Formats: sequence, C-alpha cells, structure tokens
Amino acid sequence: MSAKFAPGLQERLAANEASQVHLILRVQGDPAQCRAQIEQAGFRVRRAFRLVPGFAVTGPASAALALADASWLTQVEPDRPIHTMK
Repeated sequence: MSAKFAPGLQERLAANEASQVHLILRVQGDPAQCRAQIEQAGFRVRRAFRLVPGFAVTGPASAALALADASWLTQVEPDRPIHTMK
C-alpha cells in the first residue's frame, strides 16, 4: 500500500475499481504536465488549486490506483464537502 493515499482509501478504491470517485490529487512539479497526465489517466479535472498544488478530479477508482507510483503525485484523498461553522 502507498503512503500517498489517505488511510483506508487505497483499499476502498481497490475493492471498487469500476466506480467513479471524487478525489483531491496533490502534486509537485509543473502543474500543466501533472494535469495532462491526470487527464490521460482518465480523470476529469474539476478544479485546479494553486496555494497547495493539486487538483479536484472525478474518474474511475482504477485510474487513481494506476497513478500510485507517479513521482509527481504526493497525496491522494477523498474530495468531501466542507462546511463552515456558524
């Protein structure tokens, strides 16, 4: 298992490789090159982040598993809704 994945995420993706998932992929290096490789892997980029280099993506779980060894990928985590406290 890769340390790049949030705890338990890699196992959940492997158990449901055909499912569509929403993820945050944090990257290092040239964001344009990373984006091209992410899209070639089968993901649709929904948003690009600049403060912390990364992308919000949607695509097959199997594509995330295939990217596990990419040197430019630093972290994979589920894309979850964020709520502000009132």
